[in-house]
Amino acid sequence: PARQSRGGEIISRARKDLAAYLKKGQMSDALIECALLLATLDPIARRGVGHEMIGVVHKDDVQDLKNLISAVDKKLFTAKNLCMINPSFGSASELVGGADADMVMDDTIIDIKTTKKLSLDRSFLDQVLGYYVLHHISGVGELNPKPTITKVAIYFSRYGYVMHLSELIDSATFPSSSGGSRREQPRLSHQSSAGGHTESASQTIRSTWAAVVIRSTMTNRISGWLPQTVGKPTREP
Repeated sequence: PARQSRGGEIISRARKDLAAYLKKGQMSDALIECALLLATLDPIARRGVGHEMIGVVHKDDVQDLKNLISAVDKKLFTAKNLCMINPSFGSASELVGGADADMVMDDTIIDIKTTKKLSLDRSFLDQVLGYYVLHHISGVGELNPKPTITKVAIYFSRYGYVMHLSELIDSATFPSSSGGSRREQPRLSHQSSAGGHTESASQTIRSTWAAVVIRSTMTNRISGWLPQTVGKPTREP
C-alpha cells in the first residue's frame, strides 16, 4: 500500500509539473526529476519488477538529462502533423511479447539510443526495422486511418545525431500472408485458435521480417551511414 501510494504521488506531481511546463515553456530541474521518478515506475508497469526502486533518483542523473536536452536540435524534432511518444502496435505488439517505439514523428519511426559510442549495432538496426514490420501488420498507435510510415531512424542522444535508415525499407517488397509481394500493407488476422494466433498471422510475421532482413543484408552499407565527423558526446556524470 505504501509503495502504491508513493506511485500515485509521483504521477500526480508529474502531471502538475507537466502542466506548468506546457504553460510557461520552461524546462526545470523539477520537471526533469519527475521524468526520472516516472522511469522508476516503468519496469513495474511492464514486468511487475523494481518495486524497491520506486522514487529513487540520483542528482547526477538530473544533470545527465540536462546535458542530453542541451544536445537536442529542435529543428529535427518539430512535427508537422503527427507526434507520438511510446506508441504500441496494437495486436502486432502482442505477437512479439509486447513492443512500443520510442517516438513517431510524421512519417518516421525514431528509436532513441543513449550510448557512449556512435556505432550502429546490428541489434539497433533489427529493432527499428522490426517496428516498421509491426506497423505494417497492425499499425502504430492504433490510429484510424493508419498513418503512413515511410522512414525509420535512430537518434543517438549523446551526439545529437539522427541516423536515417530509410534506404532499407520499401513497402512494395513486403509480402502478404499468402506469399508474394504487394503494395498494400498486410493486415493481421485477429482470429485465434487453440494454439494461439492464426497460422496466417505467424506467416506474415516470418515472411515480412525475412524480406526486411534480406534487403538489409544485400544493402551491405551499414558502416557507410556513420558520419565521418560528429560533435563530441555529452558527458556522463
